[in-house]
Amino acid sequence: MIHKSTVIVAIVLVLGSLFSMAGFIIVQKMEQQRIHHEFQEAAQERIWAVQKTMQQSLEVLHAIAAFYDASNNKVAPQEFDIFVTPFLSRHLYILALNWAPRVFDGQRADFETAAQIDYPNFRLIERNAQRNLVKASQREEYFPIYYRVSCTGLEQVRGLDLASDSTLLTALNQARDSGTPQEISIALENTQQVSIFVPVFQKQSPINTLAQRREHLQGFIVGVLNIKDIVDSALELMPAKNIDIRLQDESLFETERSLAPPRGILYLKKTFEVAGRTWSILCTPAYPKAERIWLPFSILFAGLLFTILIVLYLDKSYKYTRRIQEEIVERRRVETALREAEKGLKDYSRSLEIQIAKRTDELAQQNIRLQQEIYEREQAEKALQK
Repeated sequence: MIHKSTVIVAIVLVLGSLFSMAGFIIVQKMEQQRIHHEFQEAAQERIWAVQKTMQQSLEVLHAIAAFYDASNNKVAPQEFDIFVTPFLSRHLYILALNWAPRVFDGQRADFETAAQIDYPNFRLIERNAQRNLVKASQREEYFPIYYRVSCTGLEQVRGLDLASDSTLLTALNQARDSGTPQEISIALENTQQVSIFVPVFQKQSPINTLAQRREHLQGFIVGVLNIKDIVDSALELMPAKNIDIRLQDESLFETERSLAPPRGILYLKKTFEVAGRTWSILCTPAYPKAERIWLPFSILFAGLLFTILIVLYLDKSYKYTRRIQEEIVERRRVETALREAEKGLKDYSRSLEIQIAKRTDELAQQNIRLQQEIYEREQAEKALQK
């Protein structure tokens, strides 16, 4: 038969375990909600910072285009360097700022001759199938990199005709036709770069129609940005929150995208438009999952530990109580046996006293009779002697 105390201990163990699991689930849900809220706030702040940095880079290109417009579209190489260089020192994510003028095929020889005054080895070049720099092929119009300020110091690309690359030419045509900046992403071996093209039109020329924009295009301000440096610059002054941020050009083909959609983890993804391209920012936690769940498991461990301690205490108490009860029962049994033995001894003592008294009385009677007999015998002997 199961003892009552065993049932109570089992009930306490089951209830304690259930309450511990319930506390674990509740605290885990609250912790997840807190982490989610804090992550959403921190991630949104960083997304805004990255968007602002991207917009600032676009403002730099617009400022250079405005400089060209204010200079009546006539800017000398030294003036370009003086105006543009401070932008690179203040915005470290800008790798290069270029001026790519529009050169028609009939102007090519005169343009190369004039450019060689400032750059003796200047000529229009392009990349062949082996990615080597060669003389640019003949085409209707060219967009060579002419003025260039770069933090990389790659002067060999000066004169590179952007129209020689079909992908770049498509972006140039889109910028020209829309009259708004266009960009293109370039994936290199260790980094991803973005080239933004801002069209510059002849000053005070009408550009309301597509035909007018195509006719009055003068060239492009070209900015080259480093994606990683954009993110690092945006987060430079923000407190560390253990958040990984990845920036991706969603306009790339699916096979070119490196940003895989997250599965089963906390994340925040936002999209925005920059220079005619759709960009996405993906924020994910950078800290290990174990660091996020210690509190619920601490509650579970503490609850189970407390339950075990209560169970051990109750079990020990019940065992002690049972031992005391057994000792009391045994003591009562011994006391009862002693009382019975004492009573038996008293009864035996009374019986013995009665028997002794009776025997004493018998002996007294016998002694009286014996004395009487002796007396009678003595009287008889006396009578005989007479």
